[in-house]
Amino acid sequence: MSTLLISLSAMLSLGFTHFVNGMVVEKDFPVRLAFFTHLGGSLVALILALQFSNWSSAAGWWGIVAGAGSACGALFLYKGLAVSSFGVVVPVSSVSMMVIALAFSMVLLGELPTTVMMMGVVIAIPGLWLVSAGGPAQKLHAALPASRGVLMGLGAGLGFAVQLLVLGQVKDASALYAIAACMFFGALWLAPYSRLKTVALRNASISAVAGGISATGLALYIFSLQGSLALTSIVIISLYPLVPVLLGSFFRKESVGLRRLAGIGLSIIATTLIALGNGY
Repeated sequence: MSTLLISLSAMLSLGFTHFVNGMVVEKDFPVRLAFFTHLGGSLVALILALQFSNWSSAAGWWGIVAGAGSACGALFLYKGLAVSSFGVVVPVSSVSMMVIALAFSMVLLGELPTTVMMMGVVIAIPGLWLVSAGGPAQKLHAALPASRGVLMGLGAGLGFAVQLLVLGQVKDASALYAIAACMFFGALWLAPYSRLKTVALRNASISAVAGGISATGLALYIFSLQGSLALTSIVIISLYPLVPVLLGSFFRKESVGLRRLAGIGLSIIATTLIALGNGY
């Protein structure tokens, strides 16, 4: 049960990060906010690492690669939103992140889910799509031939999947150093695209705090992998869009809609099946 709770806590942390940044994204340049999110996360992770973690060169190298994945994911996501709609880019990136990460965990790590777990995964994919504001399948099919937004969404999904998979290779004793390296080098990769000549201190500070929360979520993700299949944590963490949707409806009075309600229901069913499949 503890592994499931840790995974859910990681999902809540990462989702809350997106909600916090979503509160200021309309007032600032998105890539700049992603830069300060990474920078703030690296500072928090480093402070915690100096107290509670053990340095290893392997953690540093894994962190650098994960940072490249995280930065590419953020860059592709925001570039996609600049050329296409939220309802196409975000669902494509969220679902592709889950599918790519799951495929690699099964092929490279040799993980074999139980039948009940696989049922949860299959249900989680449309649930995640609907929660992320995805439209009907035919709408996406019509957009496939020419939409740069779809390609950018796939690129974002690949980048975020690389981040999860690479951080999953780090031992928990050096996890915080890997996350510090991931967030710091992610900030470095994003810096040339972040328009840092003009910075709103308030927005930068908010994103830096969000980055600290994100670093906490990534640490919880790594800890959740101990004694459990990676694909279990990956599926649960991939459901993070639930958090900004629910918080947005509560604090900003945003309409949830039948589609997202259906997605929330499917996500709950998927999480329950995955938990049962793991014997929790």
